[in-house]
Amino acid sequence: MSNTIEGLKYKAIEKDLYEKELMDKDKSMQVWGEILSIKLSKLSNNHGQNWLKAVLFTFVSGFIFLTFSIKPLFFIQSLYILLPISVIAFLCKDIYKYLLNTVLIYIILFWFTPFLYEIVCSNQLLYIDNFFPYLMPTIFNPISSFNITTNNERLISYATYFMGKIAIGYGIVEIVQAFRKLNSK
Repeated sequence: MSNTIEGLKYKAIEKDLYEKELMDKDKSMQVWGEILSIKLSKLSNNHGQNWLKAVLFTFVSGFIFLTFSIKPLFFIQSLYILLPISVIAFLCKDIYKYLLNTVLIYIILFWFTPFLYEIVCSNQLLYIDNFFPYLMPTIFNPISSFNITTNNERLISYATYFMGKIAIGYGIVEIVQAFRKLNSK
């Protein structure tokens, strides 16, 4: 008789330990890809342990990427602030990682969230009309309805729209994986 629940917990612990082992290795493209894959799996559904976290990941990533598609300049501003701190936090270990993650959380809470709230409140009808169709990976709503004027903004809007569709597709796969956790042998 097997103990599937304990086995799943140990599988998640094994992946966390494997990530730590990879962080100590020389970094090739393959190692970076494995590290990214493990971190995304932990972030999205805790290595197949939590389907609710996967659903939340899918909705939040869809919401954020739809916002970036509607307001592409907000995407550029966010990249300048959040990307360097995120990369440094990704590469750091121990106490520095916790400090940088704390700074990142404060930036998200006190800079990103108020702007996001303002954008959503000023574009409520646009969100209501586009959010749920956006969550369906096979429906592509034309971005021309987002009132974007310049070609650079349109390019950023298309890119973030496409990245959001990828993130939503990944989230759906993670939901399925988390639901199937007890069926895998």
